[in-house]
Amino acid sequence: QSEGTYSVKSASELKKKNKRKRTETPSSGSARKVRVWVRERFSEAVEALGELLTSAEDGREQAAGFHAGVQLAILKDTETGRLQQNGVLLTTICSILENALISDTLTSHMDQKFLVCFDGAECTAKILRSALTGPEISEKVQSNSFRILLALSRKFRQGDISEDMMLVDEKSDPAQKRQKTLNPFFAASDKLAKTNKLKHLISHAWMAFFRHKLTTSDYKGVLETMKDDILPVMQDPLLLFDFLKESYDVGGIVSLLALEGLFTLMQKHNLDYPDFYGKLYKLLTPQNLQSRHRSRFFSLVQLFLKSFKLPSYIIAAFMKRLLRISLKADPGVCIFALALCFNLIKRHSSCEVLVKRVPKDAGALAFLSLKPFGQDPYDPQETDLSKCGAMDSCLWEIRALGNHYSSKVVGLVRNFTDENPPKFEIDIKEYISETYSTLYEEEAKFRKNQKVPLRYEPPKSFRGMIA
Repeated sequence: QSEGTYSVKSASELKKKNKRKRTETPSSGSARKVRVWVRERFSEAVEALGELLTSAEDGREQAAGFHAGVQLAILKDTETGRLQQNGVLLTTICSILENALISDTLTSHMDQKFLVCFDGAECTAKILRSALTGPEISEKVQSNSFRILLALSRKFRQGDISEDMMLVDEKSDPAQKRQKTLNPFFAASDKLAKTNKLKHLISHAWMAFFRHKLTTSDYKGVLETMKDDILPVMQDPLLLFDFLKESYDVGGIVSLLALEGLFTLMQKHNLDYPDFYGKLYKLLTPQNLQSRHRSRFFSLVQLFLKSFKLPSYIIAAFMKRLLRISLKADPGVCIFALALCFNLIKRHSSCEVLVKRVPKDAGALAFLSLKPFGQDPYDPQETDLSKCGAMDSCLWEIRALGNHYSSKVVGLVRNFTDENPPKFEIDIKEYISETYSTLYEEEAKFRKNQKVPLRYEPPKSFRGMIA
């Protein structure tokens, strides 16, 4: 039998052999002893396999052990014609969960050979749900359950789970093939019912997982995969609101990772969360804008502020806070803030007055002959967006950034001050990943073919060079 498939001889042939054996008349005592002996040896083999899977460290050894466990589970279910949750499969998967570290080889093997079948995915979801139902679980069980459950969720979301792990060979049993071809409607309805049932089981397994206190690595892994892999497989994604809200209130990198999941609930599942933009405003700090996850944070901020229906005072508050932080930040933050503010002003024309308005002591900058005002009314310490005074202020920070040493920053400032500014929004994706390294590479590439100025007038003699 090939290693990459889970199949045995035709179940019909096995049934015929069983019937022939039943018609034979051996002594009842010896037959009973043989059956008892075979069952004992089978149980010993399953226990030995469980111990091997619990202690195995090599990836190929883990994959081979799992393959053998599934084969034994299939042999036990030959009379039913399909794989079911039995003691052999339960021992196999629970032993994997108890392993200190499951390898990528094993997860890849499960992905390609086991989780692609409805009955394999269904049994895995049931076993994971029962394993996570207890009041306390070890960290290795939690971590391994998360990896397997995440792989199962991705398979389900991508639609890669197709048919059952059929034990009946269609060539030897044409009735199975005829039933598939003659009843496409019933086949489609059966697949839909299996899909709904599997989604129900996966959703319950995730809810059992979230009832436990997560480790730091699993916590970040859950938040990073929340939008793409976990929320789409939940029957009721709003059940995860409390988890995401508590994560959003933690602060730091955890709050940044919880942003996308909360916004998905608001956007696609009609979640009413009025404090979202207020808490996002608090996350705009110099530490977060200069962290190693800032590229993702920048892309999320510009996504959350993309709506044309946001009130003007919210847009003004975010622009003022971003530009105020940019005065003391690196060029990458300045570039992103200027590009985002330009796009926000293009979307919300009511905020254009913040660019044209100038303070009273602007001096030479007050060339627009507009009515000046005194001290900046914007309060950066105020967390209430409607009371921070951003709409009564002006974006004088833009003109201050016009004196920046980076030519890229100065070029973006000209979009606000030129008489003929660009008519369309800026593609902000080009400015999200700007750092000191990228700016240095651009400058070095720009000056590569230029001659280095050594002296204003070239020397005419050797004596002139040393003079």
